[in-house]
Amino acid sequence: MLRFGVTPNQRHWNAMLHGASRARDVNSLDEIWNGMLATGIEPDIVSWTTYINGLIMCNKDQRGLQALHHLGRIWKQTTKNHSRSKRESQDEPTTDPHSTSTKHEAGRPSLAPVQAAVGALLRIRKEELCWPLLDWAKSFSIPLTVGFFNVILRYAVRQTEADLINRIFKWMEDNNCSPDEQTYTILLNGHMSNINSTFPNLSPEEQQTSVLHILDDMTGKNIPIDQRTYGTILYGLLNPKNEKRNDRAARAVFDHMEKNNVKPSHYIYSILVSHYFSLNPPDLQAVESLWKRIKTERPILDREFYEKMVKGYAAARLVERMLYFLRRIPHEGKSPTWNCLSVVLNTLIQIGEWSLVRELITDVKDRRSGLRRFADERWQGGTAEDDFWVTVDSVKHKIQELG
Repeated sequence: MLRFGVTPNQRHWNAMLHGASRARDVNSLDEIWNGMLATGIEPDIVSWTTYINGLIMCNKDQRGLQALHHLGRIWKQTTKNHSRSKRESQDEPTTDPHSTSTKHEAGRPSLAPVQAAVGALLRIRKEELCWPLLDWAKSFSIPLTVGFFNVILRYAVRQTEADLINRIFKWMEDNNCSPDEQTYTILLNGHMSNINSTFPNLSPEEQQTSVLHILDDMTGKNIPIDQRTYGTILYGLLNPKNEKRNDRAARAVFDHMEKNNVKPSHYIYSILVSHYFSLNPPDLQAVESLWKRIKTERPILDREFYEKMVKGYAAARLVERMLYFLRRIPHEGKSPTWNCLSVVLNTLIQIGEWSLVRELITDVKDRRSGLRRFADERWQGGTAEDDFWVTVDSVKHKIQELG
């Protein structure tokens, strides 16, 4: 910009710092920082935050921490000078210097650079350098927020460090900082999704106790529990990929959800359907009971739910129900995927329902049919589409023989 006679303002410099930080280019980061200072522009808190985070992410963690401490020293000196200047220029009593100048306030240390530094240190696995920063924040009377602690908690959960998780909750308590919904979401995701989690090794009873304890804790703290939170738990308990699924705990969680008057989402219904169909043998009675409930509650369901129903009944060789839910997809204003159509086609071929095979192929070829008239842009090319038509070609002679 300078080469073309354009003088960057604060926003421009911050944008350039952000770009260099994201590119992990420490040389450019330093060049931009020094260039900004050379023009006489004083860094604001956004500049400092970006610079500190960038240095640490470039594995210059000591320089990043030095920059943070330098910010603190500049603020103290600027505050002192600002206060002296006010006393010299006014006869009135000295007031709080922190609130008298916009320019002065721009460089006030805040939680933003501390949180950026902590987040970066955790990402480069320098956890031990984080904790002194809590004291640094306190020295400038910076209140630590739940969002700040959630950053550390996410790291601790990923590393399955139980002692650190407990310390984080103790720090939150010491700082009069109550957990929020995001805090518990992080905790639950760690329980359910982290491959290093010890949760899968607990007995079914211990798993149930653990998740209900978290839910009751949220209720006791008046933290709203939404469909997403319940969905996270149910998926963790009933995920077909898990060797040990916990039906009893899932039932208890579902009861807890109903007790709190939270209606199941389409995601929760999909979890339950997948679970029932994946059992050996499939629990078709439970699937039908669930469908009756759905028809009563009339929730908004997505295509994924209907395709799970189609594929589940296809695996069970229940053709009538399979086709019923296939037809429900366009009825709801959606298009079935090629993968779903291939499952239906192959099922009909395997059980020898050739008249239905011919009917399906005719409907798919006809763009005006229920299976083609929605979302035409989704029907362009792809391996799944190729597979469908390859299968059609392989049985073309059989269909012709049957007239």
